[in-house]
Order: sequence, then structure tokens, then C-alpha cells
Amino acid sequence: MWDLLAGGTRRGQAQRHLIEHSIGPIWEANHVWLIFVIVLLWSAFSPVFAAVMSTLYLPLTLAALGIIARGAAFAFRKASTEVWQQRLFGACFALSSLITPFFLGTVAGGVASGRVPPGLAEGNIITSPVLRG
Repeated sequence: MWDLLAGGTRRGQAQRHLIEHSIGPIWEANHVWLIFVIVLLWSAFSPVFAAVMSTLYLPLTLAALGIIARGAAFAFRKASTEVWQQRLFGACFALSSLITPFFLGTVAGGVASGRVPPGLAEGNIITSPVLRG
């Protein structure tokens, strides 16, 4: 959000440089917990892993694509020299920084609300991650 709301090209340049400087050294640590949770769930709780992954594969796939887009945009923005490239990759970074947590939240909400029944592909792939009123 800070990157997205930093301001225009010139005005937000100092803030974006600070974001790159502060996040750069710990970039990979950001995803270590996610990999740890997936491997732990797969190893220790295989039936739960199968139920979650088969029922919620749509938001999980979109979250994975968001993680990839975010990492690529972060790296390419820093390496870009043209302003239009920095803006393009900055917008991709900002957008994927918003949608990735959203889809991870839909997965957490689907599991927490009990919409992921036990078994392989037993839940509805469309309505399981969606909140109902």
C-alpha cells in the first residue's frame, strides 16, 4: 500500500527507494513461512492438505501467480532505467501486493468457516472460498 500511494513518478521516488532498500535484504524470508506451512501441512496432515488444495485450488493458483508477479515486478523495477518501465513494474508490484493477500485470505476464510469438507475434491470450488452473507 505504501508503494501504491507513494505519489507520482518524481514525488514518490524517495519513498519507493526506501521501500526497495528496506525490503531487499529480507525479500526471500517473506515466503519462507508460506513454504514451511505448505510442507508441514503436506507432510503431517496429508488428508487436510488434499482437501484444501483440491477444493481451494482456484484462489491458491491466483495467489501463487500473484507471488510470482510480485517478485518479478520487484526485481525488474529495480533493474529498469526508463521511467515508463519503472512505472509499469511498480504498478504490477502494487497490484500483486494487493491481490495476493486477498486470495490467501479467501483460502483462510474458506478453511476457517468450514467450507472445506474432508476428502479429495469434495467441496465446491466456486463457493467454498466465497463469503456468504
